[in-house]
Amino acid sequence: MHPGDAKIHPSSVGSIAERTGMDDAGSFNEKAYDSNHSHIGNLVVCVNSCVRLSEAPIRKRQGMFCDSIVMTMGHCPNATTEESMARHIANMVDDFLGKLPKSAKRTDGHVKADLLLVNCIDCRYPHAIHKYMHCAHERKVYDHLVLAGASLASTAAHTSEPAWAETFLEHFAASIDLHQIDGVLVLDHRTCGAYVKFGLLTDGDANTQREFDQHKLVATDALVLIGDVFRSKSRPAYIAAYLTPEIDLGEIDFPGDPELLCDLRV
Repeated sequence: MHPGDAKIHPSSVGSIAERTGMDDAGSFNEKAYDSNHSHIGNLVVCVNSCVRLSEAPIRKRQGMFCDSIVMTMGHCPNATTEESMARHIANMVDDFLGKLPKSAKRTDGHVKADLLLVNCIDCRYPHAIHKYMHCAHERKVYDHLVLAGASLASTAAHTSEPAWAETFLEHFAASIDLHQIDGVLVLDHRTCGAYVKFGLLTDGDANTQREFDQHKLVATDALVLIGDVFRSKSRPAYIAAYLTPEIDLGEIDFPGDPELLCDLRV
């Protein structure tokens, strides 16, 4: 049995309150949650099976995977306001989702994800994307892979870290095998420290055409590699890579529209 295929039986992990910290009234009890869970810190590399985003995840460690499976089914407060405020994210995400192939639902009882979201480890970006997805697409299920440089991590030719590329491709392939994804959305961002670290850019290239061109060069190579894996598994898919504007910590939208670097239909 693969790690992501494990099934959870309520009787084996305790009551809902013990597993999630939710009391009978549906409120989150941090003390109850902490007393029944040993927290696992954020891994630089993990696949998050995001069924629904909330404040009460169950974190379970299964081999090399860190699956965050959300059990609560609450709705996003002020969803209309949040969606309208995140219009730049919406332009990108909604266009991508509309191009995903329509595959059949799974009949074997396991989770099926719509896509794999790939982004950089930079702490400013996941919050805004997750918040929008929760508010505007709460029924969309996606795996999440986080590596420094996003597309850069998949391409050993552009870094001195071949293990990064191996890790990227292994986890991406696992997302196909375990959750039958229909596509990959790769989010690079401007002023990325990983590009400076490996000498592809300098600090002086921030927010310039050269910065865009270097990200496009790398992302094009990344999409070829990703597309080859989908083809090897005879699975149709839509793949796209974007360069997102720099965002301030805590913001819920980009200051402008993300720029499409390249896309590929398999």
